[in-house]
Amino acid sequence: GDMAAVDKFKDEVKKKSTTALIEEGELSEAVSLGGALKLRYEIRYVSSSDFDSKIKLLRNQENSFENKIVAVVCFAKDDSESVVLGKKINDALEDESYKMIFIDSSTTPLGKDGYDQYCENMAQSMYYQGKDNNQARQFEANAKDALKKWKNRIANGEFIVYTSDNKNGKRATTLDMLYSELFDIDKKKYKNCLEGEYNVIDGMYLPNSLKLGVSCGVKQEVSGTYKSGNPATKLENALGEAWNYNGKYWVDMPHLLISKIKAKVEELISCAFEESGRISISDIYDELKGEPFGFMPCNLSAFVIGFILKEYADGTY
Repeated sequence: GDMAAVDKFKDEVKKKSTTALIEEGELSEAVSLGGALKLRYEIRYVSSSDFDSKIKLLRNQENSFENKIVAVVCFAKDDSESVVLGKKINDALEDESYKMIFIDSSTTPLGKDGYDQYCENMAQSMYYQGKDNNQARQFEANAKDALKKWKNRIANGEFIVYTSDNKNGKRATTLDMLYSELFDIDKKKYKNCLEGEYNVIDGMYLPNSLKLGVSCGVKQEVSGTYKSGNPATKLENALGEAWNYNGKYWVDMPHLLISKIKAKVEELISCAFEESGRISISDIYDELKGEPFGFMPCNLSAFVIGFILKEYADGTY
């Protein structure tokens, strides 16, 4: 195309913020969570330009996240932005009023070559718009391909995880190592969380079959969503010896996670009965949402609550 016109469009493209590139390149997909981690973490994606405003907003919204862990994933277009992000993360950790973790992926920037490719192709696309729309679409595809390559490099690159306990950061050299580190942070906060002990299918971390889950727990039968053909992810195997146990499993097998949960609930019920003669299931759930159990609104929680309250599921109560 006309080079002078293309250069003018290129100047326009260069005005785009890194935040806009993050959204356009769908970089959130590079660090997406599934299963229990998706439910536990509240994630935001930032660049150096909107870092301050987004973490301040998260701090103001802290109470609305209840038992979630807030994580901020940081991206950089180039090395200079990476340096700025490193300083901003350090300042936020030193401030100590930000109750969140930071995942720095700026060790994998877009880079000069990738950025130049993006700007050149996007400018050519803008130039051909209305003149030759097929050419325009092809150049736009080329530009987005540069961002796609960046996204793929991030997913295959390194991350540094910063927490209030580790302000120097912990390096995760793969995405799986990052997930493992996030699980460790989760289990440190919620020492007796269900996801830390039970290996179940990802569908157990959805809230789409709660009534059936309670029923399965009460009846000690698994069906539908709650049935797994894999012995490693069977709910009945997760609960171990407590499943279909005739006695008081929480007394006879206090080491089991389900026994620890049951013992806490029995204590709650006993105190409430003495004080007022009644307790609501929502009160029980509210207690279990906090530390050390960290119950989340999902099928697995419904199943476990059904199981621990099955002794009360008759006409006496």
